[in-house]
Amino acid sequence: MGTRRERRTGTALRRALARGAAAALGLALGACTSPPVGPPAPAAATREASTAEASTAEADSRGAAITAGRLALPVTRVAGLSVDGRPLELRSLGAGPRTVFVLASIHGDEGLGTPLVEAVWEHLLRHPALLDGLRVVLLPVANPDGLRAGRRANARGVDLNRNFPASNRRTAPARGDGELPLSEPESRLIHDTILAQGPSLVLTLHQTRRDLPVGFIDYDGPAGDVARAITEHSDFTLKRLGAKPGSLGSWVGIDLGVPILTIELSHEADALDAEQRWARLSPTVLEPLRWLREADPRPGNAP
Repeated sequence: MGTRRERRTGTALRRALARGAAAALGLALGACTSPPVGPPAPAAATREASTAEASTAEADSRGAAITAGRLALPVTRVAGLSVDGRPLELRSLGAGPRTVFVLASIHGDEGLGTPLVEAVWEHLLRHPALLDGLRVVLLPVANPDGLRAGRRANARGVDLNRNFPASNRRTAPARGDGELPLSEPESRLIHDTILAQGPSLVLTLHQTRRDLPVGFIDYDGPAGDVARAITEHSDFTLKRLGAKPGSLGSWVGIDLGVPILTIELSHEADALDAEQRWARLSPTVLEPLRWLREADPRPGNAP
């Protein structure tokens, strides 16, 4: 369908950034009933004794990282509102030249990515060396209305992952695509954040069908190497699904030429405790950060 929002290419993205394209950025988290994800906490017998020492060491680590230019002061702010008025919040930390944008729960019935993003945020605050050369922007809940209702679509019944201005968007949109690209406030926020931030890599966290016991990685654009890096450091497999009409992967990976990973977390992980979940799922986010950190930073060699 022809609109003023035409297909954007990698060149168009760079030009938009050069013109200072920016959208209100912020941080957002709606209510989430998914179980927590996180690294193991200290044993109860030792937690109290170590709290003061750990807090001091953590503060010293963050202070040193800020001085070294690794960790800009973390920012959390509301960047917009959902259809039903719930906050869309963005979080950012790091001061490097390469940006990674991570979002979760674009489908409201796939909520496990939200506590994983929260756990990654806390992990990066505790380990700022992981941010060398990077800036990380997080959208913990992309579809807060759907997440609250346990529903795939947003409050207007639109599948946000079919609402982007991709060149393969259906000319006669199917029910649930939205009448026009970016008709929804949630998809507009994601779109504008990507144009404003110019990420080197995008990660979007989903969940598999309940009959699939193992998670997998799909990708669009030039993301094959980083996708394979995840499979080498986790039990996730590589599975190409193909570019879906009007999807975030189609717009970012194919039209903009930016690597994007669709990380399908398994529903089986819902039954694990927080420590087990962290061990199982954290490589899906931490490994891409390592891969990008270690990539050749010279002009023309960026992934």
